[in-house]
Amino acid sequence: MSEHFMYLFPCDPLLPKPDLQMLQRELLRYGFWKEPKGNAIPETTLWELWQRIAVQEHGIALYEAGIIFPDPLDLRSFIDGLKQAGIVPHSYYFAHDRRRGRTPAGYYDGDALSVPVLIQELRDNGWISPNFTFDTGTRYAPGPLYYAFCAGEQPEAAGFFDESDTFIRYGECKGLWFEDYGETITVHAGENFCEPTLRDSGKTVDDWSSFIETWVKDPSAVWHDPETGRPCGLWDLDFQHTLGAGTCALVIDQPGLLDGERTAELLSRLSGQRFGYSLCHL
Repeated sequence: MSEHFMYLFPCDPLLPKPDLQMLQRELLRYGFWKEPKGNAIPETTLWELWQRIAVQEHGIALYEAGIIFPDPLDLRSFIDGLKQAGIVPHSYYFAHDRRRGRTPAGYYDGDALSVPVLIQELRDNGWISPNFTFDTGTRYAPGPLYYAFCAGEQPEAAGFFDESDTFIRYGECKGLWFEDYGETITVHAGENFCEPTLRDSGKTVDDWSSFIETWVKDPSAVWHDPETGRPCGLWDLDFQHTLGAGTCALVIDQPGLLDGERTAELLSRLSGQRFGYSLCHL
């Protein structure tokens, strides 16, 4: 099964980089994504945490242990998996209190438990080593505005039934997060890459590869049409949204039906500079 990513990036690396912390707060305020707690912890985070705890810390392979996680994976299923793997006793229930951090109560609040609190619980009980660390940056699950930006304003991810009448989800978002590449311009392209054309004429740009290499080194570089001498910047060319490039990006794992234009417009408005988007199939 191929992987699908959407990258949203500021189009002009010559401008100061947007304040990514501010954008994180604003996207949370607008409801584009949710606070990563409870069952709003994104699936990408839970899978990486499972890899660190079960595979690297305890040497337990998922399928060898006979553990079958649902799709999509959520926090409650993740904790049940820890119990099935013998990492956490079945008699133990995680607890989290908003005021005091942790309580001895025999339940856990699925809306309040965060990954740092969960890890601290595991450390305190000796189920992971005292020096265990887990830092993937802050990742989010989609919020109401995200789904409002999907085709047809669909509140749930779409899907279809295969030949065995099994429901297959289409575009179930696995997580969203910002990546900061420092001063380096990072290029995102996949197997769906389309060679660029001129937007007005549809004329193919034959030397696109050398131009991209030049632009990455010098974002002020322009491409000149060999017939007319007309200068074009990188984003004056039409890649049909299959190329992304910048010093930072909002990354969406499995964007599904998300409207890239509307999402880029939101980021442009919040940041004060133009954002573009690309779709990448790997």
